Amino acid sequence: MMSRSAFQKESLSVSSAPAAAVNRHCSISLPDWKDHSNIHELSGGMKQRVALARALTLNPSVLLMDEPFGALDALTREQLYGDIQRIWSQHRKTIVFVTHNVREAVCLGDRVILFSPNPGRIREEFAIPLPRSRDINSVDLARYSTEITRVLKGYVQVEVAG
Repeated sequence: MMSRSAFQKESLSVSSAPAAAVNRHCSISLPDWKDHSNIHELSGGMKQRVALARALTLNPSVLLMDEPFGALDALTREQLYGDIQRIWSQHRKTIVFVTHNVREAVCLGDRVILFSPNPGRIREEFAIPLPRSRDINSVDLARYSTEITRVLKGYVQVEVAG
């Protein structure tokens, strides 16, 4: 839950404060707040939306997202891909997105960077010049994902053999 003090300057009630902050800073669809007063009552997808909305109310110049969709079902994940792309197109926030899902990285990123394990060093960088908004199921996106996965598997084979 968001604290009352964060919104007192605008004289908003606690129940309307999160929705007002979200509307001001991003386009994330949130349900009527009075239906769910506690975070433990929300679904996994709604918890992710709330966490994203809370982070965006601070208006950061960089947003770090570390495996944010790992525990979500496929439909919720795709809805959040759309939310992330809308936020980026409206606000041009720099988003550092950490994922093990190559297709997800290609869908959401302008660049995909492969790291080596222990110590983590940049191994390779791929530019993703596909137009926005991107569909995770598009053929063009799949081509980029396939190429990056091929390179990644090459690194894994070398590490296992060596």
